[in-house]
Amino acid sequence: MNVVLLGDSYSAGNGASHDYYGPAGCYRSKDNWAEKYRAWLGESTAAPLVNRACSGGVVANIFGARSHGDDAQLEAVTVPGTVGKDDLGARNELRRQRKCETRYPGDEAYRVEAASAFSLAGSTTVTYRCWRYMEPQAEAVSKDTDLVLLTMGGNDLQFSEIVKQCYVAGIRDPGECRKMVEGLDPTDPSGIKHIPAVEADLRTMLIELRRKMRPDARIVLLGYPYLERDEDVEIKLRFRDSYNLGERIRYFQRLGDEAQERAVAAANASDDPGAGVVFIGRSPASGPTARTIKERFKGHEPTGVGKNDDRWIVEPTDTVLKETWYHPNPRGQEEYAWALKEFGDFGTAVPAIKGAGSVDLVFVIDTTGSMGDAIGSVKEGAQRLVASVRASSKSARFALVDYRDFAERIGD
Repeated sequence: MNVVLLGDSYSAGNGASHDYYGPAGCYRSKDNWAEKYRAWLGESTAAPLVNRACSGGVVANIFGARSHGDDAQLEAVTVPGTVGKDDLGARNELRRQRKCETRYPGDEAYRVEAASAFSLAGSTTVTYRCWRYMEPQAEAVSKDTDLVLLTMGGNDLQFSEIVKQCYVAGIRDPGECRKMVEGLDPTDPSGIKHIPAVEADLRTMLIELRRKMRPDARIVLLGYPYLERDEDVEIKLRFRDSYNLGERIRYFQRLGDEAQERAVAAANASDDPGAGVVFIGRSPASGPTARTIKERFKGHEPTGVGKNDDRWIVEPTDTVLKETWYHPNPRGQEEYAWALKEFGDFGTAVPAIKGAGSVDLVFVIDTTGSMGDAIGSVKEGAQRLVASVRASSKSARFALVDYRDFAERIGD
């Protein structure tokens, strides 16, 4: 059962642990709720999980590339002779030294631009500008994907800025908090009046994601807990201004849930064939015991005044890194996982593995030009082996790595 995790920080794993992996700034954790759910599935079914979620993600990042900052990284290489900045040998030297190169191809990449060339004493130093960006998350999804999990929409409504202006002591301001939540400032791309635009973007994204998948596959969108436990919380600034944060932020989030629910319903009602979409958010989930995310976290949310000792969400008062603030803590991650477990495998009908028989097979093939006479028989042999493994294994995955030599001669 092939599982792909997309989305923002709530999916990636901010707050789950400090043992992050993957591209810098994404904060992916092996202790997040999706990994816990995958482990539970793995008790009866092989369930490899690909995590493409990234902290700060917005709806546009599912099918569009995402820049990691506006500043370019500068790298320089020196080559013999007098050459221009667009010299192929200098570019090959940049590759050879693995500068402006990612450890996560297919997930993150660099856009490289030759900036200048300076020649002195028989050699030339070429300087490059390198911009880092994330590939579209949906590139990890294909017809082989059985289940896509994601949280999405919070950053489109600037939840992180709302947290800063409404909750973080020493920074928060009732007036700015009011603007963020109510959307009173026409130059501010957040607020209640902008929820319809986010709903439309979410609907379009879900429809496109459905098209990439089989009709028997599933997409699961999970909602967010409340950012505030109590309805009657007010914030004040030097007694000059106050804002009924508890009531308004919870109302704002309920509107967000309704927008997500409508987007999911519209995606499922579209004429395009594809995977079914499930929303674990506002309405009752599947079965008499299933609960929404907000129902699960009731009483365990943070609070704008004081501290909730029974919290399942990281508060700024916790002695942790700020990127974890207002994200599920380890107990909260468990609750998210349980929200999925109550749906089982979402009806994807993947056959359970009985005993052994799960195989990963990687072909490593020389694709240098001199292999031209033999490559046909190599391909035929590989295809026969794939067919044989598929026929005799309960679960199999295949990968291909090709290699070639003399990069400095052929420029590749």
